Amino acid sequence: MADAAPRVGVYMLDVGQGDCTFVLGPESDATFKPILFDCRDAYVATRFVKDHRIAHLSAVVTSHLDFDHIAGMLPFLRAFVHDGGKVGALHAHIDKNPSHVTRRAAYLFMAQAVRWHDEKRIPLAPSFRDLAPRRLHDGGSWAVDLVLPEYAALVDMRLEGGEAPNRTSTVLRVSMGDHAILVGGDATLDAWARLESGLLPANVFRIPHHGGSIDERPGSWKVADLYRRVHPSVAVISVGTNNGYEHPRRAMLPFAPAEGGDCRLLCTQLTPRCHDDPLLARDRALGNPAQVTYPYRHRVARGDGRRSRPRDEVPCAGSIVAWLSPEGVEIVPGPDDWHDGFVDLLDHPLCRPNLAV
Repeated sequence: MADAAPRVGVYMLDVGQGDCTFVLGPESDATFKPILFDCRDAYVATRFVKDHRIAHLSAVVTSHLDFDHIAGMLPFLRAFVHDGGKVGALHAHIDKNPSHVTRRAAYLFMAQAVRWHDEKRIPLAPSFRDLAPRRLHDGGSWAVDLVLPEYAALVDMRLEGGEAPNRTSTVLRVSMGDHAILVGGDATLDAWARLESGLLPANVFRIPHHGGSIDERPGSWKVADLYRRVHPSVAVISVGTNNGYEHPRRAMLPFAPAEGGDCRLLCTQLTPRCHDDPLLARDRALGNPAQVTYPYRHRVARGDGRRSRPRDEVPCAGSIVAWLSPEGVEIVPGPDDWHDGFVDLLDHPLCRPNLAV
């Protein structure tokens, strides 16, 4: 019997308003160890590595130093290293002044990162120096790359004397043959416009900035131009139910079925953009364990073994897995399964055509 085709799993975990993504390689590639990209919730990430028996991460990447991308990274790495876990390299860059009083998480994280590097426990990867993507892993038939930011963009930001963490946000690209998954960090339109066109097409696009505005500087590109170039068949938004930014914003989603597009749209959590009172749908969303692929955030245990008070969050698709293979990409939750039934109950879901007359 012929060997099964290799599959790479990209796990976009439900961490509320923020991001946490793991890349797990095929069993046939013994040289690859998982990669962690951002970490909003240390509990979620810790449960994931324990459940998947991960003791070695080949790389840990922070897209940038915004709280919703790194808040859980330091406690996660401390626990991971304490338990004997190993990290091949930490990819992080200072895109803002972390010593500012409101940025304690960024300061503590970068200070500890320097100590780990000095102690030769977790080496800090050098900064970008050219326009070429940085390859994190080459599996022959598949690869993992960091395709942004450009080093020139970091220098330009500092020359201007300002801070632009979104403009210099890292983007992760996982590819196999003609198929790819893009994990967008918070990258802005002017950053995307600098990418070579061959790096943009992707079957699955983890939408940058949680479906919020990415048009920070006037330029030649519009939001529709980005999605036309990427041309995904599936778009994922990692978003929190009660975020104060009105994410996801309809104007940022011209591809969405509610806006006349035909791209399948999945959000990790339900927001008022799709349902007037998300909390009314919470019990149904959690009622069937199969409805939340990895329900770590919604099942937080207290130290005494009992469950804590439920968060005021409602999973929609919950954690989302994209399985990449030579034939294409398979998404969990898939079409025509429990998630569609849940969406049928929503008031005005962005992932369904707008039928209002």
